[in-house]
Amino acid sequence: MGFNPNAVELLIQAKEHGVNFKRSIAIGRQGLHLSEQDFRSILLRNSLPEIEFEHYFEPFFRLLGAEVVDSIDASTYENATVIQDMNLPIADVHKQKYSLVVDGGSLEHIFNFPTAIRNCMELVEEGGHFIGITPANNFFGHGFYQFSPELFYRIFSQNNGFRMVKMYLFTYSKNDVSEVFEVVDPDSVGKRVTLQNAYRTYLFFIAKRENITELFAEPPQQSDYENLVWQGEAYPHQQAHTGNSILEFIRKLIPKWIRLKLLRTFEKYKLIASPVGLSEKAFIFKPNSKGKP
Repeated sequence: MGFNPNAVELLIQAKEHGVNFKRSIAIGRQGLHLSEQDFRSILLRNSLPEIEFEHYFEPFFRLLGAEVVDSIDASTYENATVIQDMNLPIADVHKQKYSLVVDGGSLEHIFNFPTAIRNCMELVEEGGHFIGITPANNFFGHGFYQFSPELFYRIFSQNNGFRMVKMYLFTYSKNDVSEVFEVVDPDSVGKRVTLQNAYRTYLFFIAKRENITELFAEPPQQSDYENLVWQGEAYPHQQAHTGNSILEFIRKLIPKWIRLKLLRTFEKYKLIASPVGLSEKAFIFKPNSKGKP
């Protein structure tokens, strides 16, 4: 996909979370998908010097401190520096080579996802970071997959030597940045973190490789099954809802199919415009009053 205005903004702010761009590699040679004017506005807003605007990401990463800027792709059509089909295991020479690995929207196009994500993790050195920018909702037909927060929280876990630093959600905007929301770990709340909305929606997350260990020695399991259902606890959807009492009354009074039809109508005519739609606000929320991390 490439880096849109929100991705550019969040990549800059990733440095505040300790991300080191010194030796970077992108999965696919990523482009900057925003106007030159918006790019310059974002640099100015973040007190960064102006650079010449180019389509590909390398000058932008060098501005953020990169000395090595590589890209990996199965094809030579965009002149990636490493030619590798991510459906297949990477060679040892590439492992633990980079301080930062970024997927800017390639993994959803790779059929063998478990191998591809393992390759991404193998590229990261100890103490380095992985950043994922990936489709989460309303990308039907865009690629092979669109992803849930649960998947990446379970993958980038202590079992695999990683720790999830932050996970954000934002909707597509072709003009400047849109609102940014933080997404909690379903395991921490003991319930599925779900989303129903009418917007193309992305996840942006930062994970740190804290130690080198065997990856996927135990396959990731969905947390509500592993820690609740299989332990004899109530199924999460059967647990008491803790949301707004007025909304609970509406849910009970109006059949679900009518509620959904009303929601689609409201969204179609822009009568409401909530990027987080029907999600529970305690699970997907603004990090601060400005909606920025």
